[in-house]
Amino acid sequence: MAGGGRPSGLYAWHRWKLGWLDATQIACLVGRGWVEATVTPVETAGGVKAVVVRSGRAAYVAEVRQRIAEDAGICRTGVLMYAVKLERTFSKPAIRLLPARSDNLSRAGGCGRRYNATYGFGRGEVSRVSIGSVRFEVRAALRDGSYRIRVSNRR
Repeated sequence: MAGGGRPSGLYAWHRWKLGWLDATQIACLVGRGWVEATVTPVETAGGVKAVVVRSGRAAYVAEVRQRIAEDAGICRTGVLMYAVKLERTFSKPAIRLLPARSDNLSRAGGCGRRYNATYGFGRGEVSRVSIGSVRFEVRAALRDGSYRIRVSNRR
């Protein structure tokens, strides 16, 4: 499931669908409103691993990636956000990354495409994104590598 030039672990979405994560590890938002959770890195034991909101024919996911275990070689840590198409077609990818910044391939080194995808918290970081009626916001970065994430849906 690695993207770009360095290997990494499976997305939290795939881990959930494979049964490697249980329902208590996913903070879900169904319908209008908001949910806020402290999300721990996917490669650590315990805790919430993703925030998921369904809107229309897609689910939108936020998860935390740190340089741990299968993710030890990733270039940039932080919150990864992506859209999952819930209908099956083979013409387009089922998962579409929502990158925080555009790639500058001349500065990517061995990182490959999408090295600049993660969101963060603090000065110089991109901490929010909206797609349709869904808004993600990184509200805090915690010392243990977790992040406080809020997701709202206006529909």
